[in-house]
Amino acid sequence: VLPQCRAYLLFLQKKFLNLNDEIDDLELELESKVTQFRQMQKQIKQGEAAVEQQDQEDEAELEEYLTSLQTQVEAAKEEYTKLKADAGSDGGVGRVKAEVEALKKAIDGEAIRHKTLEGDLEKWNKKLEEMRELTASAAKIDVIRGEIAELKNHEEGAEKEYKDFADSLGEKLAAKRATYRALERKRRETYNAIQDLRGNLRVYCRIKPPSSHEKDECLEILDDMTLQVTDNDTGRVSKHEFDLVIGKDASQLEIFEEARPLATSVLDGYNVCIFAYGQTGSGKTYTMEGPPDNRGINYRTVQELFSIAHNDRKEDYTYTIAVSILEVYNDKVFDLMTTSRHQSKVRWSGGGGAQQHVGEVIVEPLIKKVVHSADEVQAVLDAAYKNRSVAGTDCNAHSSRSHSVLTVYVTATNSATNTSLKAKLHLIDLAGSERVKASGVEGDRLKEATHIN
Repeated sequence: VLPQCRAYLLFLQKKFLNLNDEIDDLELELESKVTQFRQMQKQIKQGEAAVEQQDQEDEAELEEYLTSLQTQVEAAKEEYTKLKADAGSDGGVGRVKAEVEALKKAIDGEAIRHKTLEGDLEKWNKKLEEMRELTASAAKIDVIRGEIAELKNHEEGAEKEYKDFADSLGEKLAAKRATYRALERKRRETYNAIQDLRGNLRVYCRIKPPSSHEKDECLEILDDMTLQVTDNDTGRVSKHEFDLVIGKDASQLEIFEEARPLATSVLDGYNVCIFAYGQTGSGKTYTMEGPPDNRGINYRTVQELFSIAHNDRKEDYTYTIAVSILEVYNDKVFDLMTTSRHQSKVRWSGGGGAQQHVGEVIVEPLIKKVVHSADEVQAVLDAAYKNRSVAGTDCNAHSSRSHSVLTVYVTATNSATNTSLKAKLHLIDLAGSERVKASGVEGDRLKEATHIN
């Protein structure tokens, strides 16, 4: 709702600015039109006065001209009568012809003058038509003024409506945030309460498929929580109970499904630890790491973290995820993300004070690398595990001789409440554990076995 409201507010602001620009342009155009209108009015008045005066002068001249013509006609008649009387006189005819030519020239001059007056009259008629168009434009300007006034009224109403809407929206958002915080807190509490009901500490037993030199007749799964072990040499039978017994045919995916809900707990701010314990060769590293074509718990759990963070909670939270990888060998701690083989120091930060890490175990030095995908985490693991301590025993030719600890650090910031959560996910592959006598080790390997056990 908040992004939509922000977009709507931006739209109203943009529209408001556009309306102001249009109003300014219209007012400038209006002032220009009014100035032109007043100039044209003045010109029309002057033109009308000039036309009227010219018409009066033309009318007076025409009357005078007609009177003159009548006088000339009368004189011509008298002259003609006289000429008829003097028909035999050549001098009288020549004088009449001269007067006729003079009269023709006078008529031609008056025709030219009349044509000139008609041109002037047409010019003033055009000016009068322009004045009429300007008058129509003035009427349009009045309409535009009315529209501008209406727009201003609408703008004021929209501004008030926007303010009321913004105030109401702010109140609703505050209420929604409070409700969201309560619901989110309740969701986390409920979800992790369910995990607590399943047990804060859970012990699962996975049965490894027997190899060529092993037998599985001694193991029998009585139910999903009970395993019976029979000693074929003595016939002694013992029963062992776990939170879950997983058969030898279970896939890596089935194993991961038991750990999948813990990824959500980590993103909710709860610390989680998953580790594999067992004899050398029992499948701990296979369960935690797995081969590239059949990944184990480490890769699948980290992949689930990124899937939830980047998809399901993308709109609600911003996540920062980092990893560190260390090794515990002969009770000494080493950072596997550095090529230099130097022991790291471990200390307790204490339970109070203003320190950054209060009530935590601090390992120094320890590299923490920010990661953005499960594949990136796997690449870091592959590089780090090249530095891990391994050796052969009679129990397993490729036995891990140290505990490896992959720690995932999660920082989540809620977009609505701006609160942050921090949590850690520890994924631990313990070293192979077996009886010293059965392992057949001696010297440094014996010392390692002693520390491991």
